[in-house]
Amino acid sequence: MACRVRRKLLMLLNNGTKAMEAFYIPQTGVFEVYIFNITNPEEFSEGGIATVEEVGPYVYEQIKDKFDIEFTEGDTISYRIAKHLYFNANKSGILTESDVVTVLNAPLLVLAYLFENEFPEDLSYFNTIIPDLLPEKQKLCIKVTVKDLLFDGIRIFCGKQRGHGIDICDKVRKNPVPSIRQIPDSEDLAFSYFSSYNGSRSKLYKIKRGNENIFELGHIVEYDNQTFLSMWPNDSACSDLKGTDWEFFPPPYGTNRIHLLFPETCFYSIILFHVRSLYAFHSDEEMFGMKLFGYFVSIHNFYADEIKCMCKEDKHNRSALLCTRPGVIDIERCTGEPFFISFPHAAYSDYFDDVIGYKESTNDEYYSAILLQPRSGFPVTIQKQLQTNILLRKMDELTILKNISERMIPLVWFKETIMEERRYPHIEKVKVLIDHEMQIATICGILIGFGILLFLIAYFMHSTSQSKKEIHPKIHSVRPIFELERRTRIDGLY
Repeated sequence: MACRVRRKLLMLLNNGTKAMEAFYIPQTGVFEVYIFNITNPEEFSEGGIATVEEVGPYVYEQIKDKFDIEFTEGDTISYRIAKHLYFNANKSGILTESDVVTVLNAPLLVLAYLFENEFPEDLSYFNTIIPDLLPEKQKLCIKVTVKDLLFDGIRIFCGKQRGHGIDICDKVRKNPVPSIRQIPDSEDLAFSYFSSYNGSRSKLYKIKRGNENIFELGHIVEYDNQTFLSMWPNDSACSDLKGTDWEFFPPPYGTNRIHLLFPETCFYSIILFHVRSLYAFHSDEEMFGMKLFGYFVSIHNFYADEIKCMCKEDKHNRSALLCTRPGVIDIERCTGEPFFISFPHAAYSDYFDDVIGYKESTNDEYYSAILLQPRSGFPVTIQKQLQTNILLRKMDELTILKNISERMIPLVWFKETIMEERRYPHIEKVKVLIDHEMQIATICGILIGFGILLFLIAYFMHSTSQSKKEIHPKIHSVRPIFELERRTRIDGLY
């Protein structure tokens, strides 16, 4: 019992606990990026089938830190997260950030789709502002360095714009999207896939500390100062705010699913199913000598037809819904960009059947997963994987899109892996307590079993001796009991 109390105190997010010590320690991990290089850009731009080649991994060391930490009312704590990524040349092998790749012109497409939403009647006007917005990136497929594509950014020239060109730049400034940022001391913007990852600050999290209910430890109660996800239909499954932020969990022992929030998709919470008990990602490995529970993202979280709130209204028929097919979800409501998210290599999706060189896979190596110590809830390994895609749509008004065939094109995917190396002493402490608790439970079990055995022997011996005696009940001895009961009822004690 004492050991169980010690374990609980160890897990609570209070000053002085081991969990709080770990809370302040930055998470370190590895961030790997894979890019889909288009090898037939000219043919593809004229309506041909895309041929892609996966290039990667480009490996980065990741440090994830917390700031604006504040203990708040209702047994909660609030904070923001900042990520910093540093290129690791050794782990990237022959690949460098100066590599040049041929990719879909995502900045042009994002601006084109934003322009269509804002000025649908003047879509053809977008052709006239492309040369000024992207003077060196006007084609459907462009060559760009890996560093610019992922982090530094492809420059969008807004300083010389006029008319709707100014309007679209102002719209992006007023309603920022994750892939486009303002260049400091300039009127220009820059597009990159992970500009919001490197050095950026997250929205405000508020989570439970576990004092009132240990099984609510780490649960998000507010995100961005809201108790629901406002970008989704109100009172829908998508707007529910459940689960944790991937770092602190209540003890999952006995549960077959947990909930997580994916900020990249603004999805209410991806459900992870408990698949098996294991020691690491490979069952023949041992980590700290502890049994770990593996939770893997369910593919059903990417089934929009099962989660209707993820579908969009048809602009031409308000009563109809536009739902993606299984395996891919539309995150435009989340990010404001025309991107679609899937598992890497889009398991269980038919969107990429006509993309040559794209290899679909159902292996769980491409799933997001977490390994938890089941009695404490501490995550030993965290692995998050997502792929970004875009749906090319034929637009007769736009020169670069009038000849293309409509299809989904894979762009990039990433794998974020966190091994809690800096928190190993903390996990070792948990292991010691758990081992101690199991030893005490074993000893108590033996003592209880021995006690029961002695009781049964004594009872048998007593019953045997009593059967040899003649029993003479004394009726008068029972009357005081009835009298006591009667007086007790009268006194109002029952």
